[in-house]
Amino acid sequence: MKDKIFIPLITFLLGVFVTHIWNKFKNRIKLLKYTVWHQYLGMSIDDARFGSLKLLYNNNPIKNLYLSRVILLNWNNGVRSPLLTNNTKV
Repeated sequence: MKDKIFIPLITFLLGVFVTHIWNKFKNRIKLLKYTVWHQYLGMSIDDARFGSLKLLYNNNPIKNLYLSRVILLNWNNGVRSPLLTNNTKV
C-alpha cells in the first residue's frame, strides 16, 4: 500500500521541482538586438612605384585591415541601454 502512494508522490514532487527550475532558466534567456558596422582601413601591398606596405598583427603579416563595431541593445523594462566596453570582451 505504501508503494502505491510513495512512487506517484515522488514523481509529482520531482515534476514540480524540474518545472520550477526550467521556468527560472527559460525566463532568464533574452534576445538582444544588435548592430554590426565594418570599416575597411587598408591592405598589404607590394608596389613597384611606391614601395611595399606591410600590415602586422602581433608580428604576423595580415592582408586586410578592418575596424569593426558591435552595438548590443538591452531593452530592460522598456528602457534602451546600450552595452559598451573599452575592452575587447563584453
